[in-house]
Amino acid sequence: PRKSNFLEWEPTKKTGSVKRVSPRMAADVSKNLDRAKRFLEKNRVEDAIEAYLAVLADAPQHQEATQALGDLYARREQPDRAADYYGRLFDLLIEPKDETKALAIYNRFLRSGPLQQPPERIARYAFLQQKQNRGDEAIEQYTKAAELFTTASREEDALFCWERIALLDPENLKRQLRLAEAAERIGKNALAARAFLRTGQLATASGSAGDALKFLGRAYRLAPQERSVGLLYADAKLKAGAAAEAAQLLEPFAATESDVAFLDLYGDALTRAGQLDRAREVLDRLLREKNEGVARLFELADCYAAAQQDAAFTQLHQTFAGGNIFDAETKDVRGQAAQRICFVNGRRGGQASAIAGGSGILGVAVQRIEPRIAVLRDIDQIIRRVFEFRKYCQGRGSHRAAGGH
Repeated sequence: PRKSNFLEWEPTKKTGSVKRVSPRMAADVSKNLDRAKRFLEKNRVEDAIEAYLAVLADAPQHQEATQALGDLYARREQPDRAADYYGRLFDLLIEPKDETKALAIYNRFLRSGPLQQPPERIARYAFLQQKQNRGDEAIEQYTKAAELFTTASREEDALFCWERIALLDPENLKRQLRLAEAAERIGKNALAARAFLRTGQLATASGSAGDALKFLGRAYRLAPQERSVGLLYADAKLKAGAAAEAAQLLEPFAATESDVAFLDLYGDALTRAGQLDRAREVLDRLLREKNEGVARLFELADCYAAAQQDAAFTQLHQTFAGGNIFDAETKDVRGQAAQRICFVNGRRGGQASAIAGGSGILGVAVQRIEPRIAVLRDIDQIIRRVFEFRKYCQGRGSHRAAGGH
């Protein structure tokens, strides 16, 4: 998260420019401190207060005088004025990073005091709690500060607090959403898109598909050029049955993307959208470059068969049967190819005899299988299915030569 300047002590905020203490003023400070201590020895509290105020007039950042005034006003049962000086002391302790003492002052005198602390001070306190790994307390205080900043129309400072809260509790959907909406409100689109993206991921993980789609859509509207946003939004669209829209979302990234997850999703979206030839281009690329996607190609073949595009169906399965693909992802690639071709040709009289003339089906299968014996458990089943497929194709060829149909 960005570092907001309210986490840095600003000595000019209430006192104006920081005074340089001249030698004469230093002497006056020392003199007034001695006077205050003598007054206290005589229990002359009012005179001691006047002496300490004189010290602060010459040295506004004097810690001893500031703390003494807080103590004296508390002793006189003037809690509002005591809280004012204890708050100033807390701010003074932040700068030299005397964090332990700063926390003690805040916890004892300010956290439950009579005065509403300014949001800057609350946020500083939350920051110290965060550094002490007290996440729950830090979240509580950041939330108070953010709400006060929002009331004061200080949206940038409120956003800083919401960002810290989201960082401390990354699995909380409501807090991620609060950050996203706060960032969107003031035009911080990149931050808002990331937060909406995270919100969508959390909604997906919780099973709220409708909410996930809505949040991811808001992320996409803010950052359509972001690849991760487009990918997750397209995936949500596809799961919602909007395959054509999913494919359209992914199209701008297709020329340069080579990631397996992207190509697999894009190929799936194109297939479901009925753009079969384009899907085959993408899935062929996935197979060629990454040796992945065999299952998707079988799904594509089923779609070709359902659309009665026999030529495309047969051509695709010739690729399987001809030995152009084979990997450990699919232990029964050629067996499935044979069964599918036989099924479709049995229904519509396809071109099994053309496939039967393919070169070296069994030989290619065995050559491909041998280096993978350690990872394939069903070698005998694959070989058996290849034999069955070859026998079937030869039988179909003899039948047609004899005048059969």
